[in-house]
Amino acid sequence: ASLDAAAVNGSKLTIAAKSSMVKRFDSMWPLCSDLDECFVNIDLEVAKDRCLAQAECSGFSFSAHAIDGGIGSGCLKACGDEEGANGFADEAHSLGARGYWTKMTSPQASLPFGLRELATYSVTMEEHFVRAVGTPAAGGGSLQQRLTFSTGDFTAPFLVDSAPRHGALSWPLEAPLLLSFSEALAIPGATDASVVVRR
Repeated sequence: ASLDAAAVNGSKLTIAAKSSMVKRFDSMWPLCSDLDECFVNIDLEVAKDRCLAQAECSGFSFSAHAIDGGIGSGCLKACGDEEGANGFADEAHSLGARGYWTKMTSPQASLPFGLRELATYSVTMEEHFVRAVGTPAAGGGSLQQRLTFSTGDFTAPFLVDSAPRHGALSWPLEAPLLLSFSEALAIPGATDASVVVRR
């Protein structure tokens, strides 16, 4: 199954799910529509890249003798869920027997945005139809899931201001030393003796 979108803190974000090509048949291909692009005498890896580059491409037929690698011919396909898997590699249509590579979406997906430290996030996968890929008899249905998580503090505090400033001259002896940091400090057991001034 694949997820198409998510809502993060009320904002819509597209999930980036990586696709790859997987060999489905050695000597037949689904009865589905050809896209406008067919090819002759190209490398299998080039055909894979062409299909991956087109969102509407769901797979491609390829010469059976090179279905595992090499130079062959075929066509990019746009297959719907209802298409069959009957091929033309039988005795009456044996010329140019081909196999089939199908585009599969990785079960892993990533949300392309940066997280803030010390923040709580709630990610909601919105309701949509889910179908197992590659198993026509598999069931489907609606799905809505929510994931909530919090991030930690990974940035050490740093000095942003001081009195006196760095390089100051003739600072009064009775004046206090003030140090301002980028975030609140929580040091268990800290006392005035925790800061040491050296000449």
